[in-house]
Amino acid sequence: MKKVMKIILAAVIIFMNICLSAERVQAAGGTIRMTSSDSEVEVGSIFTVTIEIACEGGSAAEMALSYSSEYLELVEYPQEDFNKLNGRLLVDAAQSDKTTINFVFKTLKTGYTTVSLAVIKFVSMSGSDIYGYGNSLTTSVNIVEKKETRPEDMSADSTIKEMILTNGNLEPSFSPTVTDYKVYLPAGSEKLDIICYANDEKAMIDDFDTALSPGWNEIRVTCIAENSTSTTYVINVYVDEEPTVFYQLNGEKLGVVKNLDKISYDRFKKKETNVNNETITVFTGEYFKLLYLVNEKGEKDFYLYDKTANKVIEVFRPLVSEGKYYLPEDADYSKYSYMDDDFNREKVETAVKTVDGWGFKDEKQKDFKVIYLTDEKGEGQLYRLDTTENTIQRYVSPNKPGNKTEIPVVVYIGAGVAALALVVRALALINRKRD
Repeated sequence: MKKVMKIILAAVIIFMNICLSAERVQAAGGTIRMTSSDSEVEVGSIFTVTIEIACEGGSAAEMALSYSSEYLELVEYPQEDFNKLNGRLLVDAAQSDKTTINFVFKTLKTGYTTVSLAVIKFVSMSGSDIYGYGNSLTTSVNIVEKKETRPEDMSADSTIKEMILTNGNLEPSFSPTVTDYKVYLPAGSEKLDIICYANDEKAMIDDFDTALSPGWNEIRVTCIAENSTSTTYVINVYVDEEPTVFYQLNGEKLGVVKNLDKISYDRFKKKETNVNNETITVFTGEYFKLLYLVNEKGEKDFYLYDKTANKVIEVFRPLVSEGKYYLPEDADYSKYSYMDDDFNREKVETAVKTVDGWGFKDEKQKDFKVIYLTDEKGEGQLYRLDTTENTIQRYVSPNKPGNKTEIPVVVYIGAGVAALALVVRALALINRKRD
């Protein structure tokens, strides 16, 4: 009996020596490790289990993953390599010295649980088996109650850090402390392309609608802080509307622009008037009246408007001198026949348009022209235009009937004043001699 026991003991020792010898060899050839991203996790949270297979020259492995579905829910895993129904994991890592596989779990209840990996087969690409991993590799996790966050510890930051528009511009430019904005978009815009980022990573931006229609639209963007306080940013978006009142000028159809929020003309006041049961805005000066119109190409401009006749006359292009507006017009040559003595009738090119006017016959004054201008009070007169300096000055022709008789009067007045001065001086000298 003792002899039999000795034989058995000897056999066990030999087997153990063989196994230990095999572990040392295989450990040098390849390894399989399993680790967890966290050892303690709050209930309802997630953690990751990572399996790392290393073998010089590549390997293949068959494994089985097991866990308690009472404590854990598998939410992410390698779809191609893992069979969720039976837990089998097949990894073919040919020509790869190291392969990493991740399993993401969600915790379901508090308690202590484990995730196990049984290595069924581990073979190097040379064809030799690698042993020595026991029944399984195990990693454990302690699932604890979720820590309650007190309201006073929660962030109250509900501001938006950045608001980016790709099809418009915010007015004013975005600032986290400014909550009201305007945006102007062209006709046909169907939505506002906007990207927002909360200032606090614990805050969230509520869903908002960016669909647009012609006219004014209100978009409200609400950021909700961790403690549930919120800040709402209001964006009023105007999408250009199609005109409903039209005028004709030289065969071109012109529509009255509806929204004039950003449109102004210096020293002209906006006044509403009714045309064919439609309300339009007239830019009104002391004499000139303007409409802001858009042509069929989408080009917008100011046009001179005759309110009495309800018609558009021309694009408003005045000359400006000392801050005042003067409108060049064709001269009525029949009223100024006396100008023919010193001038030639010709087309005069001003800075804004070409009109019928006069050029001096005297070559020394070739840079000067005479044109007819209407001023802001509606008074039309002749002006001398310096074409080099583009300046104007009122012009009165000495050949105009009546002007020649006026000149001597000025001379006489001047002569009388001079004579009076001489008399005063003579009297002063006489008085000195008497003294």
